[in-house]
Amino acid sequence: MRITIFGAGAMGSFYGARLAATGHAVTVIARGARASAIETGGLRIRRRGRTGVSAARVRVAATLSEAGPADVVVVLVRRQQLDAILPLLGAQPSDVLMMVNVASGYDAWRAALGPRLLVGFPGATGRFAADGVLEHEIAPRLLQPTVLGEPDGPPTERVRTIAAAFRGAGFPTQLRDDMEAWQRTHAAWMAPFMLTAAAARGDDLAFAAPASLRRWVDASEAIAALRAGGVRITPASIRLAAAL
Repeated sequence: MRITIFGAGAMGSFYGARLAATGHAVTVIARGARASAIETGGLRIRRRGRTGVSAARVRVAATLSEAGPADVVVVLVRRQQLDAILPLLGAQPSDVLMMVNVASGYDAWRAALGPRLLVGFPGATGRFAADGVLEHEIAPRLLQPTVLGEPDGPPTERVRTIAAAFRGAGFPTQLRDDMEAWQRTHAAWMAPFMLTAAAARGDDLAFAAPASLRRWVDASEAIAALRAGGVRITPASIRLAAAL
């Protein structure tokens, strides 16, 4: 596949490197020092806790128009960057897979991208080490696979094709027909978790302390707000956890 990665941060670098290593024609949108680093050394990654580094050579472009035709543009940026890039994504003809954490629904994306919109969420974590190498970890399959789907309705052949590419690159991937509800639930559940984990500063015992867990549970009342607004809480594991 011809895949353009919009976002050369942690997730864009990880997915881009794995997809390129398995034979896909990957172009990464990057500028400045990041573009220079990729052009010089490729997308350099290593598994967290390991020492071996792999480098995937990819094409680098400063803009979508410079990147040229693609089968899909995979967007892996922060939520606060979307307002600026949506017009750019809407002006090009490729399908666009939005892999961004969003709790507000897909209306703005639908308006900008129309039938070219696809949605998903990464099942991995990563951060850049002091030497510039991305240290990554793929989430356990049962906890958080990469999820993909259409914004409305069951997965189509184009979604299945992308899923096959991701699986071939080593990402456990799940197809869903309820992506909007899934992503709203995910944001309502995981944002409090991440804030609580950050407050514990990496100390597992501090995170597991009753006061810490109580803060997480209190913040997770967003789940109740979703339910009151008619949003189905999904997947079933989060429905169960919220009930408990």
